[in-house]
Amino acid sequence: MERTGIQDDDLIIGLSIHCHDFGNPATTTTDFGPITSRSHELQGEAPTRRFLERLTNQDNLINEVIPHVLCHLRLRALHDANASDSAVRRLARQVQRIDRRVRVARADYAGRPPKPLDGFPAGTWLLEHARRLEIENQVPTPLVMARHLLELGVRPGPDMGRLLDECYEAQHDGLFSILDGGLSYAANKMSFLP
Repeated sequence: MERTGIQDDDLIIGLSIHCHDFGNPATTTTDFGPITSRSHELQGEAPTRRFLERLTNQDNLINEVIPHVLCHLRLRALHDANASDSAVRRLARQVQRIDRRVRVARADYAGRPPKPLDGFPAGTWLLEHARRLEIENQVPTPLVMARHLLELGVRPGPDMGRLLDECYEAQHDGLFSILDGGLSYAANKMSFLP
């Protein structure tokens, strides 16, 4: 159901689907009434990493799968909260590819019988949101780069790194969406540099 025929994509998605609930054994309880596995996403990172390290020494592959384990419930939460552009950008930054995240979530959602599959509206919502932001299959590209800060007179070093991070966060927050806005934001923040 979730195969595309692109070998790398299918491998990452398949491993993510396989590993996404590895945190359940450590977190499953009936302390709150029905069976729950609160925080199983976070608890799933270590067993997923151990499992994948036994299969491969490809760190890049492991690092592509881990975010899908850590974020596999976030899609539904974002949908239910009608999350902002900023939240969707941050998810894209964390998982690298929203389209992959939706495929993993859809497979998880489809594997919950006897619940009928209703087309997975949360996934449709997120893909539409990501397409509108042009981040469906990529991380949001930083608008303000080191070369821009150099042109503004910022010297290389830790202050430049912090300012670049601040600009990227502000971009995610929607404080600017074009380079000129980013440069104005950076220039304003420069007044606080030592």
